[in-house]
Amino acid sequence: MGKAHLRLGRPGADYKASFLATLGANADFYHPYQENARRWYRFSQERVPFINHAIIHPPVDRDRPPNEVSDVCVHVEQETDAGIVVSGAKVVATGSVLTNYTFVAHHGLLPLQDKNYASSSWCRPMRPA
Repeated sequence: MGKAHLRLGRPGADYKASFLATLGANADFYHPYQENARRWYRFSQERVPFINHAIIHPPVDRDRPPNEVSDVCVHVEQETDAGIVVSGAKVVATGSVLTNYTFVAHHGLLPLQDKNYASSSWCRPMRPA
């Protein structure tokens, strides 16, 4: 008979903790939004939310850059004084319905041809718009 093991902590914490650490240690990477990165870094340290990510495009035409499948991939439709309006889809990871926040971004496997596909944002799943 095998042994049962208990894993303390939240699923995926190992690499997501590393990602969150870059928000503080390398906030300038997010220029001109480095203050937002630092705010999320502090918030994550103080509140320890369950964070998910959505960085993978839906499984269609994966050999093409996102701007060539604009009807599917997340992209900025409009910029306003209140923020950005995005359209498109991402694949979410297991457990996403239970998370407090989801980080939405481009995965970087294919170089971007259009800055409208380079947005990074946080959202709260299952919250009304």
